[in-house]
Amino acid sequence: MSAAITSYNMEFPPLLENPMTTKDTNSIWDKCRMSAVVEPVSREKMEQIKQLKMYLIEFLETHLKYLPEVYNTEHYRNFIKKDIDDPLGEKEEQTFHKCRVEYLDISPGYPICHRNIKNEIYAIQLRPLQKNMLLLGCGNNPTSICYREPTNMVEWEQSCRDYFEKDEDWGEAIIRQKYDDIDYGDTHIHEEYDTIDPNVTMNPTIIGHFGDTEMPFLKSNSYNSIEQEGITLVNSKYFQSEYNRLIIQ
Repeated sequence: MSAAITSYNMEFPPLLENPMTTKDTNSIWDKCRMSAVVEPVSREKMEQIKQLKMYLIEFLETHLKYLPEVYNTEHYRNFIKKDIDDPLGEKEEQTFHKCRVEYLDISPGYPICHRNIKNEIYAIQLRPLQKNMLLLGCGNNPTSICYREPTNMVEWEQSCRDYFEKDEDWGEAIIRQKYDDIDYGDTHIHEEYDTIDPNVTMNPTIIGHFGDTEMPFLKSNSYNSIEQEGITLVNSKYFQSEYNRLIIQ
């Protein structure tokens, strides 16, 4: 199977159906298995998670304060308020998209927060920025049952059916799609990318809203490609200026 990754340097980067496709399926699943080995949560990791939770509350409060007009609805505001009350999804009963904090990849000395001139948190960083490609709209092997690799399909199918219990046909379609992903070796590990996503569950390098705010801590001319997965951010306020600043000219 041919790789789906292409480096782009253009005004508007294209969306990727799946930017982690490979010919070497066995190699991918070996990496999945390695990434799934989770040791008991250490005292240091517990302190990191505690700090992350505090940062997330402030991050969400900042986001709520400056909602772009397109998101400024009562439904979305209530959604953010729910997250402020439970930033790590600890009260969430459904398991399919639940954040499993033991799988969060937080490097030593992290998380760190990035503040604007008003001293408000607009981004949270879980790991150093080390790659020359940037992916928007996903993370690096997300923590939820839905996206985490490797996949225990017995657990995965049950969790998926529970989540879509009111729409069984859709649930079955998602299950079929998952088996196709396994056959093609498609994952959300994205190990070749720095990643940005506003959802901590996705385990991104940066928790933030790319395009809705400037991110001056990202070094100019640092990425060969900037790509999107499952989202379109090109119309957000700062997308084009940040894209032009970050892409290697």
